[in-house]
Amino acid sequence: MRRAPGPPYVEISEVPLVKGSEDVGTVHLLHDVTESRRIERELREVSESAQQAARVQSEFLANMSHEIRTPLTGILGLSRLMADETAPAETGVHSQLRYAALVRDSAETLQSIADDILDLSKIESGLMRIAPQPVQAPRLVEETLALFAEAAHRQSLTLEARVPADFPAWVMADGLRVRQLLHNLVNNAIKFTPAGSVTVSLEHAADIWMVTVTDTGVGIDPALTDSLFERFIQADASLARRFGGTGLGLPISQKLVELMGGEIGVGS
Repeated sequence: MRRAPGPPYVEISEVPLVKGSEDVGTVHLLHDVTESRRIERELREVSESAQQAARVQSEFLANMSHEIRTPLTGILGLSRLMADETAPAETGVHSQLRYAALVRDSAETLQSIADDILDLSKIESGLMRIAPQPVQAPRLVEETLALFAEAAHRQSLTLEARVPADFPAWVMADGLRVRQLLHNLVNNAIKFTPAGSVTVSLEHAADIWMVTVTDTGVGIDPALTDSLFERFIQADASLARRFGGTGLGLPISQKLVELMGGEIGVGS
């Protein structure tokens, strides 16, 4: 005990000595665990510091995302008004419409990034709440495909919804989050499908229901499928540079599915 500076930590174990059936004494073993306790304490402090840093980072990202979204909403609204109210017959209108379209597209891209950051920070901060209620899943699919009709038309893609006749009219789910999931998956499918079709299918068995998004796009290397749900990871760097994106859509989708008690996977 005099060996270590400061108060030592000692573990004492006791072993009985038995001769025949008679307990004749005990052996006490003393182990100096001062160093291992010190290491445990330091690791605990490092872990707590890292957790605190993660909480601060998540709160910062959430606040910054709100700050970014506010002016973006204004930019989007004004650019849409500019494009809608500019008459095609006016002099120089084509360049103005093109500029307005570029502003709108840039703002929509920034808004998508801000939304991803906000959702991720909410999930990691434990602030994301799931509110299940009766929803019409076929209607969510139809409305999602309608949002992408113009983008699909530009690429000459066919959008199709497949809903079996016996699919339940209502299912229990968080409609807002299901819509977000469908948006992420259909957007990815269209982005990486140069020709052909994108199909959204619904299936059910007992109280389990499933949505599948299938495309005729470039496909995914099977060796990369496990990393698709990691943050900031995109399967093909060259495609990522071409099509853009934060690499957060699928990780966020996975977290949302898990929060709703489900599973998500990918096949190519």
